[in-house]
Amino acid sequence: MKHFLIAALAGATIAAGISTAAQAERTHLRLMQNSQILTPTRLIRGDREFGGNGPRIDVRVQFIAKKHGAQIDARVTMRAAELGGDGSETRQTFYDFPVWHSGGKPIRVTRILQPDWRVSFTSPRGQNPFAARGSCRDAQVTPRGFLPSVTVTCRTEDGGHFIVVRDRGPIRQMLLMGDTSGDDISTDNNPRGDTGIRGIQFGMLPVEVLQKRPPQKSSKAIPQIDRRYLKPKVRSRQ
Repeated sequence: MKHFLIAALAGATIAAGISTAAQAERTHLRLMQNSQILTPTRLIRGDREFGGNGPRIDVRVQFIAKKHGAQIDARVTMRAAELGGDGSETRQTFYDFPVWHSGGKPIRVTRILQPDWRVSFTSPRGQNPFAARGSCRDAQVTPRGFLPSVTVTCRTEDGGHFIVVRDRGPIRQMLLMGDTSGDDISTDNNPRGDTGIRGIQFGMLPVEVLQKRPPQKSSKAIPQIDRRYLKPKVRSRQ
């Protein structure tokens, strides 16, 4: 019996399924397009009028993973501050709106590689909308080749020039309004003639993702027994 057990264990081959820990993969997610019009109304100081003194505009976009990595939201903060005058200033954060979701697929974002995007520039002076308009050309504020690039366009509204920010990555393009000929910091949700963001075109966001795969069943081979140690069958006599 002892020899039988030793031989059975020695000849047994067991192939157990080994589950290796899944590793996160780096990729880019295409973000959803969102025609957000974001007009700050919160007054920090001043009379709501920039008066041609800038303003200095700072925009920050944060990307936040939610629902255990199955969704990504954007959070936008805009600040516009007068350079001189009475220092009129507005600053407001717009919470959170989805820009990507897994759509039910077994994919989860474990890390956002570019969670923060920023741009800063000084707005051109607003002009009298009823003044005679001469020849106009779009003017790039930032140096050529610098990203994000800021361009002041000839398109106007209430004396204010539309400003286009272009970049690569999670923000492809942003349309803004800076100084106008009237009150700039809005008191309502009507964006016309007010400082604010008129639209955001999202791009590709670099992330690390984990794709959930169904667990593999472990397979076990039947132990092979050395038949030399099996007792021969005894035939019964008729």
